[in-house]
Amino acid sequence: MVVRVKGSAGPVKGELEVTSSGPQAAPVSTAIAILVLVTAAALAAVVVGVVGWLSGLPAAATGLGACGALALIFGVGMYVTYWRGV
Repeated sequence: MVVRVKGSAGPVKGELEVTSSGPQAAPVSTAIAILVLVTAAALAAVVVGVVGWLSGLPAAATGLGACGALALIFGVGMYVTYWRGV
């Protein structure tokens, strides 16, 4: 199983590739995939929160945007990783 995450936020760019051998249902490969997805979702939420804070948006809107970004990135990542072939 190979999990790839690429992203950028302004001048900061990152790329992460994690490979694991064995069946996809192995606990280690599942844990690695979820760790990568949570990391990507948390970084997206932080970026949305910082942009909202710097642009002077209300705290409620910034918080909802950050939570929405976290849920969206994590949900799409889980779908692409596990349920795409079903």
